[in-house]
Parts: sequence; structure tokens; C-alpha cells
Amino acid sequence: DNRWYRATVLDRVSEDSALVGYVDFGNVEHLPVSRLRPIPARMLAFPLQAIQCSLEGVRPASKTWTKEATTKMASLVANKMITVRVITESEGSLMVELLDGSVNPELDIARQLILAGLAVDKEAGVGMDEGSSGALAGTGGELMDDSGAKPGQWTSAELPLGRAVDVSVCMLYSPGEFFCQLCNEKDAKSLTELNRSLGQHCQKGSATQYNPKAGKICCAFFSGDGNWYRAMVMGVEQKGTKVRFMDYGNTEELEAGELCDIPSQLLELPFQAIRCSLTGVKPIGEKWDRDAIIAFQSSVAGVKLKAKAVGKNDNGYRVELVASESGSSVSEALIAEKVAVHDTAQEAGEAGDSHPPRQKPTGRAENISMDGSGDKGPQSTKTHTPKVPDQRETLQASPAPPKEKEACVRTPPREDSPSKTNGPPQGTKMEEAGVARCWTSIELPLHEAAQALVLCVISPDLFYAFPKENRVDVGKLQQTMIEMAAYCSIQSDCQNFRPAVGDACCARFTGDGQWYRAIVLGTSETEAEVAYADYGNTESLPYSSLVAIKESFLDPPVQIIKCRLTGVKPLDAEWIPAATRLLRHILLGCQLTVTAMALQAGVHSVAVEIMKETGALLVQDKLINEGMARQSNSGVNKSQCKERDECCCCQDLRIRVEKMEAILQHLMNELELKAPRN
Repeated sequence: DNRWYRATVLDRVSEDSALVGYVDFGNVEHLPVSRLRPIPARMLAFPLQAIQCSLEGVRPASKTWTKEATTKMASLVANKMITVRVITESEGSLMVELLDGSVNPELDIARQLILAGLAVDKEAGVGMDEGSSGALAGTGGELMDDSGAKPGQWTSAELPLGRAVDVSVCMLYSPGEFFCQLCNEKDAKSLTELNRSLGQHCQKGSATQYNPKAGKICCAFFSGDGNWYRAMVMGVEQKGTKVRFMDYGNTEELEAGELCDIPSQLLELPFQAIRCSLTGVKPIGEKWDRDAIIAFQSSVAGVKLKAKAVGKNDNGYRVELVASESGSSVSEALIAEKVAVHDTAQEAGEAGDSHPPRQKPTGRAENISMDGSGDKGPQSTKTHTPKVPDQRETLQASPAPPKEKEACVRTPPREDSPSKTNGPPQGTKMEEAGVARCWTSIELPLHEAAQALVLCVISPDLFYAFPKENRVDVGKLQQTMIEMAAYCSIQSDCQNFRPAVGDACCARFTGDGQWYRAIVLGTSETEAEVAYADYGNTESLPYSSLVAIKESFLDPPVQIIKCRLTGVKPLDAEWIPAATRLLRHILLGCQLTVTAMALQAGVHSVAVEIMKETGALLVQDKLINEGMARQSNSGVNKSQCKERDECCCCQDLRIRVEKMEAILQHLMNELELKAPRN
């Protein structure tokens, strides 16, 4: 089309020509060198849009991918909305699963290639490279000993679908990810004997240098008790090797001298740790917080449990957990403690971790259209790949060996458990603090309903929401981002910045390393929880990834808005903690409707409505009915009523009447459609 695009040189074919890849579209082209130009640094501030991916779980049936395999994959994904699930990153490429949800049941693209005989399962033993040992959770794999011995088969323990069995939780990270063992006296005795044999084997072969590779099964030394256990190598880095203990579920980073090869006879007993997620519940917010994890731990640690598997996917089993003695459901206990909510969707593989999709500040999306409906330009390969950090938050479930150190679990500060705040800023920091607190947001039209997502609740008088409809000037925002990238690249290495909750700042997104405008939702000693002000997603970042924002970067106004709940006031002088907890339980992570009644000092007074199966729920009424608030007419602006020349005693009542009229009109339309015609 004779237009200019950003590109990278993949190969200098000759003195006069080069192979280039268009970094925002993915395709490649041979071009004469005369058609290439240097690119200014400011044109690299906007993230590169094309992401290089590889299909997870499959490899070619022969040495290389055939033309038939490529054609088959194109027929499966072209001109369709495909769900892309990022599994990991490998050698500069994202390893992904592709799912076609346009049919029921949804199609796994990798599985379709295998069924067509054009690919094989990467976890199958035949023809595997050394160390590619197989999968977790009920699948088998073949292991070739380093000595060249005959391959040995290994498996993992499984749960029967639809039948309750006795289990104990041996390791938990959250209700969305934990490991359990079957309560089987025979296997428990066999595991004890096997661990003893592992120790004897490793003591004999301690002088042998072990070569760890990702995916290999080995013996690993656990520092907690000085014993050896079966483990899988999860990753090899310069500072050490990360392994998962396959009979217990926990992970640890070890040195090369703490690993040993494993003979095939010690793989006959299936791996005992079974990966699970709790079905029927999901977190109140975007992810499981510390309160939920501690409540889950207290419900399962040292308790005899019965587990019934209701489904299985690549992330393990989705299970119902019930206390054997009391018969109480663990899921219902979490809901009763208001640290979890019902997950009515029951989507396979996402129970316990589902939440509304969030727009990311990169070109990556959960659902990617391949119908060419996006920006026209060069079409289809190698470019920029954003990092996918592992931010798993862990907590030990029980003292059964081997153990893992307890990790820090972050949560936004609460009224009933205040976090440490910073002292008053000094010198130039005072100016930075003033700018950071004087950010402005978009203005919602008064008395018009808008869809929004609540990101953080401080109290009924202050919470942060992200409207779905974009009202930010995109052109002006892009110019601001370019200037911000240049500014932050200079500032980030020479200042010690500690923002307070509610401050605006510049934040470096781990997904692509670029700088974006953000609002601080919570702080701790080492990091801050931020919400990206123009995109709505949240992330915990070290303070080294934050920079004080300049006043000029706050134009255009940000998409995140400050809100207070209209029509209610506290029972006494201040809001009780229970009112804030209830509001968090109702609002966090939910798609809801907000109607701005007034705008004062940059804060929207809003009526909040959530659609339930039983009808619309007005959140302010819920607080009043629960005895945690009393009615207030503060949401009514009398001057507005006079200016409108209307006899208006309550704007909240006006909103309710309008909504009721809309419902009645809808019902009448339906009745007309169903009425018999002559």
C-alpha cells in the first residue's frame, strides 16, 4: 500500500536487500535497503502490537511442521474469534493454548491437530528429547535415564470423577490452586519406603554431576528436613534450579549439588500430589486475597476431608471439599465468611479464578479476532513479546514434609486493618505529592446510567471505578505516553519514590516494560498495588517501577473515577468497618451500573445498581436494610432542581421511576409480540 510501518530487520539477504518483519502486524517481506529508514526513539514509545506465539502442548509429527499442518491450523483459526490462553514464555515466544468457543463444546486447536494426525502430544514419551518427561495431573510420561537405561513409565495419582474420596490437603496456594493426597494407608507406606530408598540412592551417587533441564524428573534435596524427594525441574536459571516436589506440591529453588538423577524403579509409585481447585466459588475481587487464603487454610489444615471431582482440565481437578466429620462444605464456609462469592458460571478450568476480563495496556487481548477487522496494514510474524511474570501468591497448608516458606500475600489497605502510611513529604517531594493528589478524571454525564467496574473500595464515601465506555482523548493520551516514556527512562534510576494510597504516578507495566498512568490502591514496605488509570487492570509493583508523575502527564483526564455512594450516611460520625466490608463484597469485581447524581470536588456521587436473578439491587438500599447505614438526602442537589424548574424532592426517586418505566415498557413490548394475531 506504499505506506510506512515500524519494522525490524530479520536478515540482511544481500548488500541491497533485507528481510524485515512488521512489528505491529507480524508478517515479513523482502525489501530493497532503499525502502528502510532509521526510526526515532519517540516512535518506539507506543508498545509493539504483534506478539509471537507458539502452540503449547504439541510438536510436529516429523522433524518439522508440514504444509498440511499449517493449512489445517489456518482453517481452524482463520476468520474466527479465538480465545488465547497464555501458558508460559519460552525463548522469546509466548506458549499459548488456542480455543474456539464458537462451537459447543469448544475446540482445542492443538487437540484437533493431534486428531488429524498432523501433530503429536509434546508430553508423549515416544521420540521426546531428554528431560521432556511428561505432564502433571494424571498423565504418564516416559523417562530416559541419563545412563541410557530403558525408559520407565511414570504416572500421577488421580481422583475418580463424581465420587467422594478421603483426601488431605498437603499444599495450598489459594482456593484456586492447591494440592491434595489420597488418604490411602498402602500408598502412604509405599511413599515412606520410597523416600528412604531415594535417600540411599542419592548418597551413593552424590559425586555424580547432575545436568538439570526443564521437565526432567529427578531427586531433589529438601533443606527443611535434610531428606531427598521426587521432583520435576520447573526452570533453570543462573541463580539456581526451581523444582516442584511431585508428591507434595510445593516448590523450591536449589543448587546443582542438591539434585540427583532418579532410577526408573523409583517412578513406579504414582506421584501423590494431585493438583486441584475449589469449585463453586470465585474471589470477591480480581484475585484471592489474604483473608480468603487464611480462611481456606483454617478450613482444611489438619482436617479430614472428602473430595468429589466434578471436572478436570489442564490445571488439574475441580473439586468439592467437605469436612468428613461435620459434613460442612468448604466452599459454603468461605462464602459465609464473605471472603468468596458463588461462581455460577462453573467454567471448566476457571473455577475459583474467574473475574471480569480486563483490558491490558498492551496490544494483547484475551479474545483475538483473526478476521482482519482491525487496522488495515501489513498482515501476519516475529516481533515483540511481552513478559508474563509469575506472581503466584502462596501459603503453606500443613506441616507435612517437604515444606515451603510462607510467602507474602498482598491486599489493599482496609479500614479495620490499616497499613503503614508514609510521613509528610519534604522539599520537592511536597510538590510531587501535591501533583499526585490533584489528578482529575473524566466526568460522567449526570443522571445517565453507565456500565462500570469497581477496582477498590476504601469506604462508602470513596471507591474507585472504571467506566466501560472510553471517554479519554486517545490522540492526546498517545502523545502524553510518548513524553512520559522519555521522562521516566531518565527518572527511574535516580529517585526513591514512595507514593501514598490514592496518588497518581507513572507505573512500568511488567507485561511490556512500558510506562503508563496509574493510581495507587494500596502500599506495603516493598511494593504498591496500582490500577492502570486508562485501562482498568491492576498489578502489584516494586517501588523501583514507579515514578512521580508530572502535572502535564495528567492531561487528558484519566478514565478511573472517584465515587461516593449517594443517598446514605454512616450510623455515627464514621463508617463502621462492617459497612466497608459489605460494600467490598457486593462491588468488587462486578459489572454494575452507576448513575452520577452530582459531581463535587472531583468525586462523583453515584447510585449503584447490580442486576441479580431476582431483579435489580440498589446498593445503597442494601446497606440501609442491613442496618449499616441510614438514609440521607445529601445526594440531592437542590440548586439543580431549581435550575431545572422541576418539582423534584429526590433525585434517587426520579431515577427509580425512570427505570421502572423502562421495565414496564419492555414487558408491554414482549406481551404485544406474544399476543395472537388475526
